[in-house]
Amino acid sequence: MGKKILVVDNDRFMLEFMADLFEEQGHEVVTAKDGLSALEILKHFVPDVAFIDLVMPNVRGDRLCRIIRSMHHLKDLFMVIISGTTLEELTHFAELGADAAVAKGPFTEMSKQLLKILDQRDEETLNGSETSAGSQDIYQRRITKELLYAERHLETILNNISEGVLELNPDGKIIFCNNRGFSLCGFPETSLLGQNFLELFKGNDREKIEGLLQKIGDGPPEVTDMIAVRLNERRISLKLLPVEDHLGWSIIAILSLFPRIPKLP
Repeated sequence: MGKKILVVDNDRFMLEFMADLFEEQGHEVVTAKDGLSALEILKHFVPDVAFIDLVMPNVRGDRLCRIIRSMHHLKDLFMVIISGTTLEELTHFAELGADAAVAKGPFTEMSKQLLKILDQRDEETLNGSETSAGSQDIYQRRITKELLYAERHLETILNNISEGVLELNPDGKIIFCNNRGFSLCGFPETSLLGQNFLELFKGNDREKIEGLLQKIGDGPPEVTDMIAVRLNERRISLKLLPVEDHLGWSIIAILSLFPRIPKLP
């Protein structure tokens, strides 16, 4: 019986390869180019199996896996990590809530491993056990172990500072938020990621922020001045920091509570 399959990868050729492979076996395949697109798809599509790349823009694969595992309607989803990174990432996939992992490599070898895992999807041997396939055939590691560790260290730092830090894509959708940001916004990760940043604000505050975002989008990105707005019934300061790289640009939003001024005796 055919399965519903979601494939998430920012490599167009990988998406086409996996979609063709599974469709030839009679499965229904939906593809997503990044984690943010996958979250949108999962609002109306409930797959039996999801194949998720680890390293992607707009919500990394590891974060996507953790979000999926927190969604009740996806509790039975069988998740498979697909990665061309380091062996260490593959062998610890169970920590992300994934059920299996496959290393990227030559398409002929990957085809065998992918179909093997798919055929064994319902076997008891895969339930709760770590299954890593094809790790001996990793032929290209696109990022180094040191870079992965650096990213984890940076995320640890961001999750332990007093300011909220959010990253927005050019469309104004939230693609990253640290722990303090979730607290200030008053939303869990499953609800906040993918939401339009402007929807967090009301009235004049929304218009003010919309004007700043429009200004950033119309020309060379410039750092905005700090402004005062209300968020989740609290008065906060907001600063927008445009960031450019070879992929384009995004916006970092820094949120912090205004300090309370103690009353004089």
